[in-house]
Amino acid sequence: MEEKYELEHLSNPNGNARPQRKCTRSKRIYEGFEMTKITKPTTTKKRRSRKFKKPLLHVDTASSESERPSNVCVTQPNVTQPNVTQPNVIQPNVTQPNITQPNNREVSIVSNSNNIANNYPTDQQIGEYFFLNVFKYIKTVDDNYTLFPGYNSNLFVEFRSLLLRKNVNEFVNRRLGSCVLKDLYQVFLVNTWLNDIAMQHYFNLLGHKSNNTIYVLSTYFYYDLEKLGIDGFTEKYLKNVRLLNYSKILIPTHLGNHWVLVVVEVSKRKIIYYDSLDYFTSLCPKLMMLKEFLNLGHIAKQENSQSSSIITDICSGVSPKQNNRYDCGIFACMNARYNMCNKPSAFSQADIPLLRHKIFYEMVYNTLLPIE
Repeated sequence: MEEKYELEHLSNPNGNARPQRKCTRSKRIYEGFEMTKITKPTTTKKRRSRKFKKPLLHVDTASSESERPSNVCVTQPNVTQPNVTQPNVIQPNVTQPNITQPNNREVSIVSNSNNIANNYPTDQQIGEYFFLNVFKYIKTVDDNYTLFPGYNSNLFVEFRSLLLRKNVNEFVNRRLGSCVLKDLYQVFLVNTWLNDIAMQHYFNLLGHKSNNTIYVLSTYFYYDLEKLGIDGFTEKYLKNVRLLNYSKILIPTHLGNHWVLVVVEVSKRKIIYYDSLDYFTSLCPKLMMLKEFLNLGHIAKQENSQSSSIITDICSGVSPKQNNRYDCGIFACMNARYNMCNKPSAFSQADIPLLRHKIFYEMVYNTLLPIE
């Protein structure tokens, strides 16, 4: 801003020779003079922007040759790529296995290129591959006819033809559970564990064919009992069920990595377990939980229940022993089948491959073969 200083001649009212000085912010008054000071406006200097000089030569591989300066000669270095010879590797001729069915139709485990899921085989193709390549006929001896009555090559071919015509995602028997055909692969595959779906389906088949003399509890019985308690479990699952009306109660029991059969002999007032690997240490807490549930919970609340209905004994049943870690589910199923007929278990580890075929046959046809 521009500042102005003005001097005005003022008379001294007191008659002094020296005039009175008045000082203000905008002007100064002296004796007999008038002075005006004009200052230049103050300007802030802007920061000078740094300007870089253009390069003498700008080489752009994407530009044309006419854009380069005419007075500069640019020579690109002559760089030659080394001549590398790839080794002559002969790729092996790998062919996918072709499977021929009885009607001369070729089936491959690899799906066609129209499959959207990254050319993965479909469930139906996997099922056909298993039934034609893995599910093989077992040569029988005279003793095998007692384990699997009527098992021969003709029966096996007829059974496999039925499997090839079925949809692998089709329910085996909706009344017995949610098991589909592809869930039964592990039944006939050797060295394979049985999951809870296959186990529950076979035990439900045993209870369905027992003429209401056997009651089957779920594979999640102990889990639900611990979660809901005695009263909650009874209210949810056994509200209209009277266990004292059955002669046996079958419980497929899972111990983390092992299947064990637990049977409640209602008429004998005892609990019997059948273990093919002697896992009693892991099984004992579940047996005590089952005993408490029956005595203090369900049986005690039944009408006209007496002290004789209390279950007191827990004992071990005679079970064949397995020599691997995979066949415990088959041992539990066969122990339940023999116990259902009130017969001792008459099979061994060597019979398991044939018994896998037998259980698979019974589950597909919804039937139980006789035990001799």
